[in-house]
Amino acid sequence: MQRMLSVVVLCWMIAAMRSMAQDVGTWEPVASMSMVHFRHAAILLKNGKVLVAGGYYGTPELYDPATNSWSTLAASRLPRSRPSVTMLQDGRVLVAGGSSDTSAEIFDPETNTWSDTGSMNVMRTGHTGTLLPDGKVLIVGSDNWADGASSELYDPDSNSWTPGPNFEIPRANHTATLMANGKVLVVGSDNITNYEAYEYSKRVELYDSATNTISRAADTSVGRNAHSACLLPDGDVLIICGNRADTCERYHPATDTWSITARIAAARYAPSVTVLRGKVVVAGGYNGFAMASVELFDPDLNTWTPGNNLNTARLNHTATLLPNGDVLIAGGQDLDGYLSSAERFKTWPNRAPSIDSPIVVQSNPVLTGIPAVLVVAASDPDNDRLYYAWDFGDGSTGAGNPASHTYLASGTYTVKVIVRDGNGEAVVASTVISSVNTIHEIDTDGDGFSDALEIASGSDPFKADSTPFAAPPVQFHLPLPVSKVSIRLNFQKPGNDSIQLSANLLLDDTIDLNTQKIIVDVGGVARSFTLNPTGSAQSDTDLIQMKSSGAGARLAQLNLRLSKGNFAAALAPAGLTNSNAVKGIVLPVTVLLGGVIYQHDVALTYVSKLNKFGTTKKSR
Repeated sequence: MQRMLSVVVLCWMIAAMRSMAQDVGTWEPVASMSMVHFRHAAILLKNGKVLVAGGYYGTPELYDPATNSWSTLAASRLPRSRPSVTMLQDGRVLVAGGSSDTSAEIFDPETNTWSDTGSMNVMRTGHTGTLLPDGKVLIVGSDNWADGASSELYDPDSNSWTPGPNFEIPRANHTATLMANGKVLVVGSDNITNYEAYEYSKRVELYDSATNTISRAADTSVGRNAHSACLLPDGDVLIICGNRADTCERYHPATDTWSITARIAAARYAPSVTVLRGKVVVAGGYNGFAMASVELFDPDLNTWTPGNNLNTARLNHTATLLPNGDVLIAGGQDLDGYLSSAERFKTWPNRAPSIDSPIVVQSNPVLTGIPAVLVVAASDPDNDRLYYAWDFGDGSTGAGNPASHTYLASGTYTVKVIVRDGNGEAVVASTVISSVNTIHEIDTDGDGFSDALEIASGSDPFKADSTPFAAPPVQFHLPLPVSKVSIRLNFQKPGNDSIQLSANLLLDDTIDLNTQKIIVDVGGVARSFTLNPTGSAQSDTDLIQMKSSGAGARLAQLNLRLSKGNFAAALAPAGLTNSNAVKGIVLPVTVLLGGVIYQHDVALTYVSKLNKFGTTKKSR
């Protein structure tokens, strides 16, 4: 019985994996090239065709996706194994080096002709060519050891080459990725730092296009050689495996740090890598044999999923993203020889995202002068990353989810959010909200000064001031006397956190507490309660008690416990985490009672102490 159950589970897992693979596109054979191409390069031209250039037997060819046909071009100056191929800003293509040569050529797609650029300063193979923001091309490295640390720049305007700065170590079979900050991340090398273990260098360097200088960056976790790299939609750089490396890692330029990704199922080097609809398609490669397997990396979920296999196992091939979202695989080699065949990845149909629940206003009621937090629940059937564009109805816009907005005047507003998946599909949700006046706008005594200003200045908000006073900046605190404000935070199991708040407020005696709602917000975590005629409320614990405090006023003593919530996540933006530390922090506490806001920024030092559930944080 147990064996039968195991077989059923195994069959279910295989079926699930096949289903998962079928959801991410299929490979279809297309017309073959006129000759074999391997260790070549391919690039999408601005006219929608694909140029294949270089390779040991490489007469240049053009692929036309519209007709699924190849056409040969006039031969370039020489066959080039492992050249760099870079599209210039005007649409022409620079093909440089390869086969340990110094020459470089320009291909013009408008005339299908080649022209000479003059020679580079050194012979280069296994180098990289990167288009810089100013239109120049950075060439880095060479498998000629003496020149491997050198770089040079090609200027299309003057059709000339100039030497660039030297790197700290020789570079070949490396990657060079232009990032959003204008810097080029150079990873990997043929440089072996430990011959006994055959380890390649971990050293990473940055080329700054603005200053034409090189600086060190954080090292990779392992040495990289013949790996792959791509720029992710969020600006990070993904490094994939390499020779003798079975891990993938991600560079975060904002912090100059690396993080290891989820493990790829099959380590490989010399695959093709394509960023497609926010995901990374890794196809083929070598791991003791030519591979046909395909895996897809989701940067948002940090997951790898299997794709459908290539029709032909191959390595040292090229992959080119076509205008319609398909991917063209061309040439390469398998264990039997070199390939002229090509195939095309037909992308899966993009499905629109959906709104799963209406827009929710987390800070309710919405108060003028106080940030309102709005959130919408949405999902995407393709697990695509979602982008949120908000129209708050008062002429202001925002992004992200949740979104925060402060209304400056009371009124009724129609809020709209557009949720996009980044692939052209979008869905819209809207709601109507009302913003009401706060104490910042209330002037009880009619003297032209708001109650908030008068309270903050020590003036009586119920008695008109005959002469102006120096009003402080508008900030709202608990009316004095405040004899006590303390907070205790218990972070336990998710969903079972609690917050304990103790505070004293001086309330105006004219406020009718019968059935009044009281809203308490601690660092963005809010709860609402209704008072009974005696001015107390029952919820998790006794909430509020009233005591006389002289004529026309009452002292409200709050003793509030908000329990069974996921407050650890909610309070993280305020700097509260489950890390074991002692920190000082200012936490905003807001109480709305009788239409009046009592707000206080609680400065506290909290200490984390591990318990069997997680962490307890306590003010002192």
